[in-house]
Amino acid sequence: MPMNETIIQKAQELAEAIAQSEEALRWDNAQEALLSDEEAQELLANYRELAQSPYPRKELILTAKEKCLNNEVCTEYWNAKDSYDQLITAAEGILNFLLAGEENGGGGCGGNCSACCGCN
Repeated sequence: MPMNETIIQKAQELAEAIAQSEEALRWDNAQEALLSDEEAQELLANYRELAQSPYPRKELILTAKEKCLNNEVCTEYWNAKDSYDQLITAAEGILNFLLAGEENGGGGCGGNCSACCGCN
């Protein structure tokens, strides 16, 4: 098998492994839960709208975020997304380090080693 095909195959295997990871499954479930909870969708949409406003008001953003955090579905959505993002960041950091000898963002993994088996 030519090297390019091997690389593509390994990338596909990595993508499949990520898609089947606990973090990805949790993220999928959290997205589905959000889609089926109208209140959580409204809370999250309101927070995002305020946070992305060209004239953000910190107190309004904090209040909207607090309302989201008091909603179980929103909280799980954010926590699941954070876990998934940490996994992706760890994988990218490892690739960057192994390919270029550079660590991503000064830490290579975002500082959370729960999704990593590389540094130590």
